[in-house]
Amino acid sequence: MHFRNLLILSFSILSRASPIETSVEVGEYGDLSKRGVQQCAIVCAALEVLYPSKTLYQTDAAYATDQIAWPQQNIQLQPKCRFKPKSAKEVSVAVIAARKANCFFAVKSGGHMPIKGASNIQDGLTIDLKDLDSLSLTNGNKIVQIGAGALWGEVYAYLNPKGLGVTGGRLSNIGAGGFILGGGISFTSNKYGWACDNVKSYEIVLGSGDIVTASASSNPDLFRALRGGGNNFGIVTRFDMETHPEGNMWGGMIQNLPTSKDKLYEALYWFNKNAPKDNKAGVIIASVGVPSLGGIIFANDYEYLDPTPNPPIFDNFTAETQIGNTMRVGTYGDFAAELNAPVFSGLRQNFFTLVFKNDARLPTDIWDFWAQKSQPFLDGSDPGFLATLAMQPITESMLALMAKNGGNSLGLGSRKGPFIIINLGYTWSSPTSDNVFNALGAEVINFGKKLAQQRGLWDEFLYHNYADISQNPFDSYGAANKAQLVKTQRKFDPSGVFSKLVVGGHKLR
Repeated sequence: MHFRNLLILSFSILSRASPIETSVEVGEYGDLSKRGVQQCAIVCAALEVLYPSKTLYQTDAAYATDQIAWPQQNIQLQPKCRFKPKSAKEVSVAVIAARKANCFFAVKSGGHMPIKGASNIQDGLTIDLKDLDSLSLTNGNKIVQIGAGALWGEVYAYLNPKGLGVTGGRLSNIGAGGFILGGGISFTSNKYGWACDNVKSYEIVLGSGDIVTASASSNPDLFRALRGGGNNFGIVTRFDMETHPEGNMWGGMIQNLPTSKDKLYEALYWFNKNAPKDNKAGVIIASVGVPSLGGIIFANDYEYLDPTPNPPIFDNFTAETQIGNTMRVGTYGDFAAELNAPVFSGLRQNFFTLVFKNDARLPTDIWDFWAQKSQPFLDGSDPGFLATLAMQPITESMLALMAKNGGNSLGLGSRKGPFIIINLGYTWSSPTSDNVFNALGAEVINFGKKLAQQRGLWDEFLYHNYADISQNPFDSYGAANKAQLVKTQRKFDPSGVFSKLVVGGHKLR
């Protein structure tokens, strides 16, 4: 059948549905009422007519494979169908269909965010961008065009043989889409800024189905909003990002015992103060607790943008007694794969975040409380248990680079730093423990926040990619930035498709 006739047939199916409303009942994280399920069944039927090989039901073998994501909370959600577009046009058709039928839907890039409903939906439509993974170079290799479903390991494998790099994720299996739209902290950020600051243009499908470009010269208000605004404006199908020269680097992981914690946090404080003097360095100071260890260790990551062993900027870290060391010369892709390896995917997860002014003592006090609260769960009763407390610098160099390409929506660039950002997380096996670990994460982060406030060190900023669903990052961007985000959303999504029908993740309204 000719495509035009298929299109007519599919939209005749959709004509049974009503225009977008707010009256369709939706439960927590997008679980649908009976009416909502029926409307999404209409959408799935229409998409199946148009794209039979790209519309998957639970009876299809590939459906289960594509359900794979990082957090179990999203794996267990069962959409009415999964749709796997290969072009912006196909994404547009799916969005129009969902809007016409008033069908709730979710969008998945890499599926890394550990918030239930962020990349999947119960009984609705999941638009899986997995096959939107094209990579190409343009503008004399100064720009790489990245499909929103590409994983960072794939991006590095494409660019590295060409002597190029990009400000991307530090884990190879993270998807481009969510990482960039949330901000995107990279090992190269001290030199080039966050990922969102290196985007030159976005290709985005709006709630109307229109495919538009957002850049400094085309829809500049949308361009700025997408730099930190998450999934509130449309589905980005392609990111055009600045490249930079990149060859081999020096980096890896060093493990230390907890007895080194005071010195390590002093080293982090010193690094943060001096990072502008050597912008090639990136650091994650991470503590992990797993039952197989019976305790907690530091597993810290260090990367340097030249293949120079033991640069002086790391001396205070490397001087500490080590129980493991993988430092070597390699590629960014090598180090992203190494950092990805110990992550427990397929289990239940949460993230919490906190930001405070650069300080040597506060990290230690937060660590002590976190270790005390986490220790009882290291007895092996839950073999899937993992406790992580990662601290990273937000350097003055990063803050200055947030003015690149017209600025972002995060509100950090105008604040006096440097800062330290926390990524706190727990992993566990059973849904019956959800309340326990969600409460535990909130308790630890609230302890740190209260302590930071008492000492005059707290900052309100909440990093989108590390924030729990109970933490609203947009409120932390500042009143003016949030107001502009809401104004932009109303302009480009007047029907509220991405506030009413896409219910997962952090929402503006």
